[in-house]
Amino acid sequence: MEFNGKVAVVTGINEVTLAISKSLVSHGARVAFAGKDAEKGQRMQTLLGQNASFIHADVDDVSKVFNSTLAMFGRVDLVFNHMSLTNLDQSFNINVKTAVRVIQQALPILERNGKEGGVIVNTSSVTSTINDPGYSSYAASKAALDSYSRILAEEVSDKGIKVFIMDPFVTPFSGSETSLFEPSTANDLAELVVGTVKDSSVSFSPPKTLKYDRTNALNLMHILQKVY
Repeated sequence: MEFNGKVAVVTGINEVTLAISKSLVSHGARVAFAGKDAEKGQRMQTLLGQNASFIHADVDDVSKVFNSTLAMFGRVDLVFNHMSLTNLDQSFNINVKTAVRVIQQALPILERNGKEGGVIVNTSSVTSTINDPGYSSYAASKAALDSYSRILAEEVSDKGIKVFIMDPFVTPFSGSETSLFEPSTANDLAELVVGTVKDSSVSFSPPKTLKYDRTNALNLMHILQKVY
């Protein structure tokens, strides 16, 4: 997908979403990014410049995010679904339910693009596939998102919509004061994600997992389903 003239919705405000948004803008896209922290949102807006716009919205106000994006830019082509919390109730409410609500809101808008289709990138975690003590609730919620994403990719492939799962080993949690990512690491991850989406045709929907491992090696991992 060529990004010039395209519009991306990015949820969450942290180093990773900032880096992804910067990369998208540098490739010619316009970005609407959403989060509940107004101060951080304004700082991110300043860093991104005029081709990005901050939408002050709580995670439950998904319709506001997309209605505001359509009002500003008239279309949506990409959705970067990046929200993560770790305790039991928040894990499933945010990591699964809110992520799914974002997708449900986005799908009819992406379908308006016709043959151009669109892209959905869901942030999961490598903890969904490994036994990492202390992260059972978080891992279970991300495993649920992985399963949803794989089935969703089958359901929307004939509409030109491609689904990706991004599985970092560590990621900064939305709203946290400290980050597990150094800025350069976040930038590397963003370039991997944006570069993969950019180089992939939206004619088909092979969902892929993007891994960011302990040694900071960037690897495009196996295709999780058949390529049509």
